[in-house]
Amino acid sequence: MELFIQLKNFLNRQQNLDSSLGFADVLILPGYSDCLPHEVSLDSKIGGEGIPLSLPFLSAAMDTVTEFEMARSMIKAGAIGVIHRNLSVEQIIVMVRRLRDEFKKKKVIYAAAIGVSTPKEDILKMIDAGVNFLVLDSAHGHSKNVGDKTKEIRRVAPDIFLVAGNVVTGEGARYLIDCGASAVKVGLGSGSICTTRLVTGVGYGEFSSIKEVSKVCKERGALTIADGGLNSSEEIVKALAAGADLVMLGYLFAGSDEAPGEVKEINGEKYKLYRGMGSRAAMESGSFDRYSKNQSDPSTWVPEGVESYVKYKGSVEKIILRLKSEIQTALGYIGAKNIQELQTKSKFVKITNSVSKKSRVHTVDNVLD
Repeated sequence: MELFIQLKNFLNRQQNLDSSLGFADVLILPGYSDCLPHEVSLDSKIGGEGIPLSLPFLSAAMDTVTEFEMARSMIKAGAIGVIHRNLSVEQIIVMVRRLRDEFKKKKVIYAAAIGVSTPKEDILKMIDAGVNFLVLDSAHGHSKNVGDKTKEIRRVAPDIFLVAGNVVTGEGARYLIDCGASAVKVGLGSGSICTTRLVTGVGYGEFSSIKEVSKVCKERGALTIADGGLNSSEEIVKALAAGADLVMLGYLFAGSDEAPGEVKEINGEKYKLYRGMGSRAAMESGSFDRYSKNQSDPSTWVPEGVESYVKYKGSVEKIILRLKSEIQTALGYIGAKNIQELQTKSKFVKITNSVSKKSRVHTVDNVLD
């Protein structure tokens, strides 16, 4: 009888598969607008102190994206730069102190990433140095070790703004919020240099996961941060419209002047290194516990990311200004004056492959610009 019940449950699960939608599977319908794009506000406030942001961007906590220069540029733009964790606590503290010296007259977010293996003492040192926004970075946030670390941080630093992740389900979000997270980071396997889905077959579509997680976060008073695979303004707009309060961007900022690393010339083209934190090289530099790897036996590590080169992009300031204008244009089409209205006014439609193809440049031989 028990075997029969198990078989019946298995068949029911196969017959009632949920759909999993990515950003390319949906479009937002246009709506009546009484504002021009340049009038659209992308402002928000973070934390109990209500620290103002001009843009809903976080630069990714990756060792080829965010160190001092990127964090500085993000702050100047009214966004958040999350210093990566493949650094010593002393190096992070030096960067944070330099930032505080420069922006001491402003209400500013000083953000840094940590892992489940980061000692409590190091976390407190960072907070003492001025970090007021911690990102507990893990590929699988719906786990005991991430939950326990979240509780530990909340005990020793009750007032810190704490981001935990990553999860892709409402159940995972509820778990992290109950453990003490102020915000939940959403995404699994969608990053441009992430191979988790290919290695494990585990994941969830970006659009569907943001919709599901943000519903729980809004009910619980936590923020939702979309993370991974946001490679264009189109995808940023869809993520925000689906319920994300903030978006974490890696690829879009990689290759800029402010990203760590030297410019390399290959066949006459300029490039900079960009690697996933699940790549073997990044794990060897310190991010192994993000992917629940056994520190004592690197031979068992299974990479969940790759190393690559991206084209050199110049100043990140230009990238930010372009993204801002593109997002404001999108909100103008939707008839939303701000991100809050974007989320209440957006009406999504599922699209077919033929519609998706026509959304791109097509039936031309050579695009000049």
